[in-house]
Amino acid sequence: MESLSTDGRAVVRVDGTVFFVGGALPGDRAELELCPHTHPPSARLVRLLEPSPYRASHPCPEAVACCGSVWGVLAYQEQLQHKRELVLRTLRKAVGDIEVLPTVASPLQWHYRNRLSLSVWMEHNRARIGFQTEPRSRGGTPVRTCLLAHESLLPCLRGLADLADDLHTDGAPRLPRRIQIHRTRRGAGVLLVFAGELEESDGPDWRARLKNVPMPGGLWLASGTRAGIADLHKPLLRMPGALPMLTAWLGNEVEVHPAEFCQANSGAADLVLERLRSLGESRKFARVWDLYGGYGALGMAAAGTRPLTVLEQTSLCRETLEALAAHAGNTQAEFMGGDLLRTVKNAASRMMADDLVILDPPRSGAHREVLMALAESHARHAAYLSCNPARLGRDLALLFAAGFRAAEIQPYDFFPQTPRIEVFCLLQRL
Repeated sequence: MESLSTDGRAVVRVDGTVFFVGGALPGDRAELELCPHTHPPSARLVRLLEPSPYRASHPCPEAVACCGSVWGVLAYQEQLQHKRELVLRTLRKAVGDIEVLPTVASPLQWHYRNRLSLSVWMEHNRARIGFQTEPRSRGGTPVRTCLLAHESLLPCLRGLADLADDLHTDGAPRLPRRIQIHRTRRGAGVLLVFAGELEESDGPDWRARLKNVPMPGGLWLASGTRAGIADLHKPLLRMPGALPMLTAWLGNEVEVHPAEFCQANSGAADLVLERLRSLGESRKFARVWDLYGGYGALGMAAAGTRPLTVLEQTSLCRETLEALAAHAGNTQAEFMGGDLLRTVKNAASRMMADDLVILDPPRSGAHREVLMALAESHARHAAYLSCNPARLGRDLALLFAAGFRAAEIQPYDFFPQTPRIEVFCLLQRL
């Protein structure tokens, strides 16, 4: 086996054809069953003849069936090296010769997630709660524990698994599409996301059903899409006693709405915030623009007490930004809510050469309209934080065409034991 792919499978070449092998690692010698007609070509691991020297014992009892920590069998330093190589290969395909720094390790290798997102489905007339195996699938891998989750979430996860065992097709309440377990000041809290509109009975039904589940942080409910994504344009139901989600910002605890986005690995995210704070202190940017900014965590780190404008679609984040600004002593922070494709045009007309523009888009990458607005602005400094190296490469190609160049490309391991990687890219334009 030669290397690892972006989906975590090993890569092997047979007679010039590349095959992807689940469950294998670089350095393994194995007997394979080739499946050349799949797309892309794949192979099944029949028998491990000689294990890789980098193989480790996976500590999770769910590891054989669960897809949540597929790299848990790979020594951690090797994970870091392969993640850098993944970023390097992906970006060089998109923009040519480029340098990538060594991956920065996560402060915690296990129990680092401050929230878990679980799918819910019916299987053999029983409810199941676990990790989705394939995108847009209605099934998955049921789990009762997760070594990626913060320890305070585990009693709640076990309680939900026990509850699922008792939920049958007949007599079960309406099932949510997704369940989020998150940290609060008192312990685990729960957000249920339903496909479609909330119904009047959902709150009382599920509060009664969950009465024996350890969730001192309380219960929230939300309308959502068929994929289980909360619809932030519709009302969210906060049951009595429910607390906000707890995350961190530069070592300080911050409470956010559980439907807001925040990084699941607060410790690793703080390393990026420290880099931005150091950058802001040394460059003293006139204004920081935080696009796809959420509650302004990245922008506030870079701005300090200087002017900051956060562009974010949902107004849920405004209150958190105000609390963050008060904590940072920033009296010059403003929030621009609404459709980013509309607000960015006005913002770009105000961007100056000594400003910093931060982009932290979703996994699908930045919108072309946003990139073009940045390209046509006077801004000369930008920072891009991406959880998808392929989309980062696509977007860098457009920004490079507009005169930007990469001054720093630094992978950060926000997702230990998985193939996923976060990449911080600092851009300058002469």
